[in-house]
This record gives sequence, structure tokens and C-alpha cells, in this order.
Amino acid sequence: MRVRISIAAFAWLTVLLAAHPSPAQQAPKEAERTTLVAVLGDGPPLPAGGYVIRSDVREVRLDLRVKDGQGRPVMNLTRADLHVFDNQRRVRTLSSLLAEFDLPLTIAVLIDISGSTASVLSQEKQAALDFLQAVMRPGDRATVAGFANRLSPLEEVGAGLESWRGEIDGLRAGDLTALFDAAVELCTTRLRIEPGAARRRVLVILSDGADNYSRHSLDDAIEAAMKNEVTVFTVTIGRNVDHDQAAVMNLRYLSATTGGDSLSATRTAELRTTFEQIDRELRSYYVLTYPLPAQESGEEFHPVRITAAPEGWKVQAKVGYFARDGE
Repeated sequence: MRVRISIAAFAWLTVLLAAHPSPAQQAPKEAERTTLVAVLGDGPPLPAGGYVIRSDVREVRLDLRVKDGQGRPVMNLTRADLHVFDNQRRVRTLSSLLAEFDLPLTIAVLIDISGSTASVLSQEKQAALDFLQAVMRPGDRATVAGFANRLSPLEEVGAGLESWRGEIDGLRAGDLTALFDAAVELCTTRLRIEPGAARRRVLVILSDGADNYSRHSLDDAIEAAMKNEVTVFTVTIGRNVDHDQAAVMNLRYLSATTGGDSLSATRTAELRTTFEQIDRELRSYYVLTYPLPAQESGEEFHPVRITAAPEGWKVQAKVGYFARDGE
């Protein structure tokens, strides 16, 4: 039995986020080109297939970060510090908790080039380059994409960041915005799970959160990220930030449900600081495993809630995972 994310996953957010309806989706109008900028990395092409977690995998694997009362990453976390609830039942046995601060990254930076962000587009481009220059290490892979109403086919570009500058500078603002379509496409292509590959998949979105063109919904974007174990970080930018709270809430939902962070750069000067914070967050992950609980037949979404025993500590992790009976 399938459980919709809009019910199961958002249930745990009610204590974190105020309820707010998503903006209405408008029917597509006319085609408009959106440019994918570049793909960096020397690894093999991603496989065409993928998988979701199945019940014959005996352990659940969750990435998580913990911050203390001052917002600093906790670097000496132990299993005794955590309380885990799977499908509202306390998990009594935590198999392992490993610090994976240097796991290779597969990163996609998604830049909103629609009309509502035109005033900050040049700053977005430079900030994206600065971020990747700071965060990329040997073995990491990255994709940079611009989107207005859709995402163009992926194309490989050289192995050095300098080769991206001309492509990124060539981005031009569009009109319509298909944020959810772009997120779904990246999560199911360049960020898709690679069986047997130990990598952390991250999507960083620079946008004001508005969407007036997508065929996919916010729920679809969250589901695509969860099924491919993608952590989403969102950076709110653009002219709509102050008055379109529904759009801003979309970005908060997307990041909170997938275990990422929703940050804001209302002034262009704040973009560099915001990306520096994401860089720190990406190198402070733990991986928690525990036995997979019994489940109903068919595909099932398991909501998960994790708390930390020390007062004031905050756990950031995705709000659940998908499981399916073995086939």
C-alpha cells in the first residue's frame, strides 16, 4: 500500500513548520529554452536504472547531522545520544553510527534563471562557482544547471572549474518557472542512486521558490529526492522573497523533508556566506543504521523521527524512507 509523502512525510513537520498551501500550478503555455551549464567529474556515466529501498535490505540507513544549542555541528555523537522512532514506534536497537565527514559527493547546483530572479542572476552565477571551488575535492562530481521552464539534456564539460565560466556567464534570464520539474529531473538522472557506490548526493537550489509551469508537484520533487537519497539545500533569493511566503514555504518543505537546510540570502552579499555554511554542513554527516522493521505488503513509506537526548541539540535528517516487499 502506497503512502503519499504529503500525508506521511509532512506529519513530522507540523512541529517545525507552519502549515501553508503551495501556490496553484498553472497550465503550461509556450516552450522556452533552459540551459544546462555543465557536468564535472571523471567518474563513469550514471546507470539508466535505479532502485528504492526494499525489505530484503535488512537495515535502514539514514544520513543525519546534529547541531548543539549554539548551532555548531556536534562532532562526537554516539548512539546513546539518539532516540529513533520508525512508523511511530521506538527503535530499540541502533546497529551503528558512523562519522562520514569525507564521503565523496555528487552535487547538483540548480540556478533559477526565470524572470523573478533576473536582478540577482549575475551574483548567483559567481556564488555557484565560488561554492564549487571551495567544496569540491578529489573524487567529487558536480552538475550546474540553469532552469526557467525546463531542463535541457545533460552535456559533459571539461574537468576543471575554469572551463565552466564561459558557460555560466552565458546564462540568460527566462520567463516561466518550473522548479519542481527541474528538481525531479536532476534527482532521477544525475543524482540517481548508483548501486554499490558510496556517495552522498546533494541538490543545492538557488531560487525564490515560485513555480508557475511545472507538471510535477512539490510532493513529486520530495519523493524523487527521497527515493534517490538526495539531501536538498535551498537558498532563497530573488525579488519575491519578502512577499511570496507560499513560495518560500515550498523551499522550506523541500529541504526539511530531505534532511537539508533552508537558508536565505536576501542581499546578494550574503550568498558567499550562505554557501560557506552549506560547505560546513556537507562535511558533518553521520550515518545511522538499524534493523528494518516489519511492514505491510507492497510499497510503504516509513516516517522517521529522530531526537537527541542532550537538551538544545537539533537533529537534521530526512523524515522517512521508502520500503518495498522483496521481489
